[in-house]
Amino acid sequence: MLEMSLTLGVNEEIEEDVRAMAVELCVTVGESVPGAVRKKVPQAITKLCLVCLKMMEEIDEDEEWSGKTVPENDDEDLPQLTVVGESSLDRIARSLGGQTVLKAIAPRISELLQPSSTWQQKRAALLALSAIAEGKPNSPFLASI
Repeated sequence: MLEMSLTLGVNEEIEEDVRAMAVELCVTVGESVPGAVRKKVPQAITKLCLVCLKMMEEIDEDEEWSGKTVPENDDEDLPQLTVVGESSLDRIARSLGGQTVLKAIAPRISELLQPSSTWQQKRAALLALSAIAEGKPNSPFLASI
């Protein structure tokens, strides 16, 4: 069930609502039985976090949006999937633990923070760190950034 939902969540050819519901299912399972997820399907944690990161990157260039100096509502102008990715990663980190999530996606976050990355990728990486690093300021990975 998780594998199918993750496959739907990452597929950009599927409707946004379906992708959002697929990720929501995975997050809800993680919140409901976090210990079982950590023990029985640890690979799903990495896949789900990567799907969330990918969704967080899905912001198109918009001349009007980039010209705004102070957003009225941070999430107002963002695509639905970007918001779903952000909130889902935050919920996963809270239910499974920031250290678990950080360990699962640290290599991808490092890739997204490279100078050659797009601003969307860097934004996704920084927001992911914000969501998962609460209370973990002494993480060796964070010190290396």
